[in-house]
Amino acid sequence: MVFTCALSGEPAEEPVVSPSGHIYEKRLILKYIAENGVDPVSNESLEENQHDAACRVIARLTKELTAAREALSTLKPHAANVAHAGAGDIDMEQSVDEAQGISEAVLARLDEKAKTLTAARKQRGKNLPEELTKQDEFASFRESACHTGIHSTGTPGITALDVQSLGVIKHMIRKFVLSKATGVHLSCIFKGKMVLTGGADKTVVLFNSEKEQVQDVFKGHQKKINAVILHPNSKNAISASSDAQVRVWTTGEETCKALIDIHQAPVTDISLHATGDYVLSVSDDSHWALSDVNSGKTLCKVKIWDLKEQTNVANFPGHQGAVRAIAFSENGYYLATGAEDGELKLWDLRKLKNLKTLSLHDGKHSINNICFDHSGTYLAVGSGDVEVLHVKSWQVVATFENHTAAVTAVRFGDHARSVYSTSMDKSLRIYSV
Repeated sequence: MVFTCALSGEPAEEPVVSPSGHIYEKRLILKYIAENGVDPVSNESLEENQHDAACRVIARLTKELTAAREALSTLKPHAANVAHAGAGDIDMEQSVDEAQGISEAVLARLDEKAKTLTAARKQRGKNLPEELTKQDEFASFRESACHTGIHSTGTPGITALDVQSLGVIKHMIRKFVLSKATGVHLSCIFKGKMVLTGGADKTVVLFNSEKEQVQDVFKGHQKKINAVILHPNSKNAISASSDAQVRVWTTGEETCKALIDIHQAPVTDISLHATGDYVLSVSDDSHWALSDVNSGKTLCKVKIWDLKEQTNVANFPGHQGAVRAIAFSENGYYLATGAEDGELKLWDLRKLKNLKTLSLHDGKHSINNICFDHSGTYLAVGSGDVEVLHVKSWQVVATFENHTAAVTAVRFGDHARSVYSTSMDKSLRIYSV
């Protein structure tokens, strides 16, 4: 069980709880009490001798959670796996009751990856990559490519987008050199800058932007595509659709590798965990689900909850219009949200605080998609046009008005040296110097 310190926002190694119910790292809260004599959140009087009672509360909570987990582990699934009737698709379908739960092995893998990423961030420090585009360089960005023949012209609209990362390619090359058993085909790595799109025509397309060629067309969804992910292994693609399904595809193969059929309403977005093994999906059925990319099995299906504890973490009130887009910064500290009334908000997840609110286009256009670059320096916004904002100053450093209809998705290239966007005008556009 992991407790997060309300002071630092980091997992507490020796957690204690105050009378107000807030959890702190023992070392930090004792220092704070010695200096201030109050609870840092509630501002109520707090003394060091209350520590023993706090420890007893932590022990009780841990015991109760362990007992609850043991009870849940004894529950049996209410239904057996149901074979999928679709032609060519393997048996990967599950009913809602079949979510098997996040096992200790999966939790250990998630923790291990989190520690690896944290160590890498500390080693990297706050220094930005030298190759990162400078603010003033965005003034020289122009549309460098426009592709309109990727999806069906009869059903207009490219509705989803993802872009291959050069950093990921380099990482996969290193893995291949270190271990020939990695299973990564060099033909996949050295095939140019790949772009994955999804359309209102119900298809997913893998497009080579350097060769300007369609590499693969994946068909199987029954309704429009809402989100796509190009897997870091360069072999797989993942798509989410209004048909309530998530599908995992393999390049060069017509049928899907796995079908995740856990939702009861349109799947509106998906996100791949840093391990590359698990995909998070959110749906209009008011639930998110965590599923195994390789097997297609769903581990859990719950409501906007903490991934490890499956409990509600926090709500972020403030938007007047429906929230249409969310994006996390790479370090996990910040969350950006965009609404249909054109309002953009940035939240500090460590303090659960709204840092900045911007109203774009006087509320005339819905914010449909937002994306941080990998460094967290810039935020791209897709609405009536494409805008790039510098996060610290919140200045608009670039605006691209080339699309003739609503922008549906935006992505950065490596080091923000390029910007990609798709639109209901059926086009994929690329902007660079």
